[in-house]
Amino acid sequence: MEFASLYPAAHRFLLRHRGREILAVAMERVAVDDIVRSLDGSHAGIHRYSLRQLAALLGREILAQRGSRPIPTLSAQALAAQVLDSAQLTYFAPVARTPGFPAALVDTITRLRLEGREPPAGDLRLLTSAYLSALAKNSLADSAAQMEAAIEAVQTGDHPLLGLPTLLLDLRPANALEQEFLHHLLRRAAMAESLDADHVAPENDTALH
Repeated sequence: MEFASLYPAAHRFLLRHRGREILAVAMERVAVDDIVRSLDGSHAGIHRYSLRQLAALLGREILAQRGSRPIPTLSAQALAAQVLDSAQLTYFAPVARTPGFPAALVDTITRLRLEGREPPAGDLRLLTSAYLSALAKNSLADSAAQMEAAIEAVQTGDHPLLGLPTLLLDLRPANALEQEFLHHLLRRAAMAESLDADHVAPENDTALH
């Protein structure tokens, strides 16, 4: 089913709640922008985000309270390179100084943390521990820490975007923490409708309590 087939059902949801603030979320911001732009009439009050944009926004205050800030990708790779320079490695020793290894290390550690999995024993566990210690020492938050902050914010916070009628567009969480974030977001929504490329939800809303 083409993504355009979601437009009618999405428009029905948005029109039913016209005059109220609405939260609309997609994996990519452009998807929700396209659907809202194609809606006749005013778009006022429709808050549009990608899943990760929304998580970053909601988790920002939690991170600030901890004196932490998100680490950009290039900075993460530079930090990983510093960790590699001081690590005593065995299995990874032949490749640890190659140009692409810091980026690969950050990607591997991030994927494991987003899935809530421990690294295997050996060099990867040693490097993960050293990398996380370096993040903490510099008051930096990786993608997993940012998502954990967003989950905490949704569970305990009172952000104005929480508790609104919520439209989910083709949302396909990529890992366990994104799934958990979405679960708690839906629990806070006044009502929600989820549309994806395989199944278009019926016209009535699903109230969530």
